[in-house]
Amino acid sequence: MKKIAILDCAILEGSKLSGYGSVGSVVTKWLQPFLPNVSFFTIPIAKNCEFPKVEDFDGFIVPGSEKSIYDSLSWIIELRSFLKAIKKSKKPLFGICFGHQLMADTFGGISGKSDVGYKVGVSRFSMKNNDFNAYIAHQDQVLKVPKEASVVGSADYCKNAIIEYNFPAFSCQFHPEYNHDFVSRIVAELEQEILSVDEVTRASKSLKELKVQDHLFAQQAANFFKTAFGY
Repeated sequence: MKKIAILDCAILEGSKLSGYGSVGSVVTKWLQPFLPNVSFFTIPIAKNCEFPKVEDFDGFIVPGSEKSIYDSLSWIIELRSFLKAIKKSKKPLFGICFGHQLMADTFGGISGKSDVGYKVGVSRFSMKNNDFNAYIAHQDQVLKVPKEASVVGSADYCKNAIIEYNFPAFSCQFHPEYNHDFVSRIVAELEQEILSVDEVTRASKSLKELKVQDHLFAQQAANFFKTAFGY
């Protein structure tokens, strides 16, 4: 049985999201039904635990974080080196939001704060002529795509939203693993400190009016790993 390590970059304890346990468990619940023959392991690297060995796992997922890729934290610095080791191993790597941005920035592109501000709620994306709604929660974006990558999906406010690499790596800016309650709690968490009144209004309106498909993008992510595993 193949093993995928989820490199958990978030700490939910002490926030309105604490009832979810961990982002690793959220990702597992989202993707495991589409990869029933794969075991998922959450590695809480944001809590400064020891990084795993690349050779101990068959694939890797780097999900979202409340931190930014340019924060000077030891685990983010170490994660950059770990991503390079994964690339060298040619094992499959999938990134979400923070992971999407860090992968691009590590592999030769540039990620940073976008001039469109903080985006939370639901937005419309397009991938290879397929339009869909997805949950979002970010202010940073991929600003320059690495030479070894190509853009395969975008939104009107985020042109580099889905990226494929010419090695086994794939990433997206939106959050396919989230659900309505999770994003609503993010809005509530950020409302007092980060989001403006207008941003909260837009987020709440999008959550009310735009429906997101259950297990969005799970089949695409599963197919990516299956292809890499030779299934």
